[in-house]
Amino acid sequence: MNQANAESATTGHQSGGAGTNKTDLNNEASFRASYESIDAFVKSKLQRYEALAQLAGEEAKLSFNALLVAMLGGIMLIGVVGMFWFLLNVLAGIALHYIMQPLLVVIVLLAVNALCGFGLLRYLRKVRGLIGFTKSLARFKE
Repeated sequence: MNQANAESATTGHQSGGAGTNKTDLNNEASFRASYESIDAFVKSKLQRYEALAQLAGEEAKLSFNALLVAMLGGIMLIGVVGMFWFLLNVLAGIALHYIMQPLLVVIVLLAVNALCGFGLLRYLRKVRGLIGFTKSLARFKE
């Protein structure tokens, strides 16, 4: 009887061992698949953040260029365009002085200057919209 128990224990142990090896292989395959999936996910996230860093660099260049254009535009406005506009206003004031009342000349010149100023302000706001990292921040939040 001892021998029969030993054989059944050995047989049971062997069949249990084979079942355990099969389960271990399934678990190992499942672990490998999970690991490869996580590895692919991490690599895709790293690629996305590298692309985001490149986008931020390009936006920094664009922002710098937009800031430079705005500064040069302001200098040009003060220098060349400001003097031209001043001379144009003087000539228009002299010409209108002979046609209209002096108060009406001042009102017309102020209205024309205000319209041009608002147009310039609108343009500078559009340029200011190019300065910053709004696209990068929006992508980072996704």
